[in-house]
Amino acid sequence: MERLSWLEDRIAPTLEAMGFEVVRVALTSGPRKTLQVMADRQDGSLISVDECGEISQALSAIFDVEEPVKGAYDLEISSAGIDRPL
Repeated sequence: MERLSWLEDRIAPTLEAMGFEVVRVALTSGPRKTLQVMADRQDGSLISVDECGEISQALSAIFDVEEPVKGAYDLEISSAGIDRPL
């Protein structure tokens, strides 16, 4: 899993404006690449599935222009939850 710190820095302002914080951005390889964005609410409350959808839409607009990953990939938005990196 490749961590993409430069991409974290790029998307952080967008998520912060929406009330979220970036926990981690990573790229997994395999038969199909997955760009994983872990986010949480700035106030520490639980993030909902609908909010993950909102984040996905906002980031997809950025990624459509900037193409952070060459070729096809899946975008996965999730809350860090109990798997939050220390």
